[in-house]
Amino acid sequence: MLFEMTETHFDEVLAECREKPVLLDFYAPWCAPCRALAPVLEALSDQYEAHISAYSIQSDVQETLAARYGVTQLPTIVLLHGDTVRCLTDDLTPEHIEGEIRAICSL
Repeated sequence: MLFEMTETHFDEVLAECREKPVLLDFYAPWCAPCRALAPVLEALSDQYEAHISAYSIQSDVQETLAARYGVTQLPTIVLLHGDTVRCLTDDLTPEHIEGEIRAICSL
């Protein structure tokens, strides 16, 4: 399940990513590719919920968080684990995203 993220809760998530990988989905409601990707991310977050925590961040509302990760295009997926940060903006196919999730989770 994708949970909605706000800046208020972000420090808690950063602390969490030390133990468990975190997926951040930067999106906007007006973004057609974001809307198309949403069910894919929902399914992957359900499939890997034991291994990863997944959050969606509305970049228009949470501009500080988007700027923090250099989000300049939508959708952008950020995977965090410890000091590892992977930003995905291209090739956002289900297979590629799943491969990145599996890699960051060491599955």
